[in-house]
Amino acid sequence: MTLDRIIDRHAAFQPAQPALADERLSLTYAELAARIDRMAGGLAGLGVTAGKRVAHLGYNAADIVVLLFACARLGAILVPLNWRLAAPELVYALQDCGAELLIHDAAFDDTAEAICTEAGLPRRLVLDIRGLTAHSAEVREEKKGPAVTAPQQAIDGFLRGAGLTS
Repeated sequence: MTLDRIIDRHAAFQPAQPALADERLSLTYAELAARIDRMAGGLAGLGVTAGKRVAHLGYNAADIVVLLFACARLGAILVPLNWRLAAPELVYALQDCGAELLIHDAAFDDTAEAICTEAGLPRRLVLDIRGLTAHSAEVREEKKGPAVTAPQQAIDGFLRGAGLTS
């Protein structure tokens, strides 16, 4: 089973069970699967395909989980950027990973515009799942590669030296 199918499996067996929540929203597995479909369709409509890098700049929120699974559905690779980095460091990260699209929270609009210009990144958009529904074609094919890269320790179940704070 691939990463993008985990939510679909849960949605099939327990659609009404809570799947994801943050301070803005709470989603069941069925709702989460539908958002992932819409996001994947929107990204596909923007030309995101297998192997392409999609960078994200923003705070921790439920939308990031949707973005991660949507990228996995397309075989694209999500590149989360640390919002605490200085602009030159963000530019370096964008250039180094080869991102073709930056998706960012509205709070980072000025920073995103500046780093995209400096990095030569042609496209950026504000993370808003509703904004991607115009390209809501169903994307249900088997996937071609990883959605994220992870150190071997994480793959083995022992992610060391990393933590997540809000």
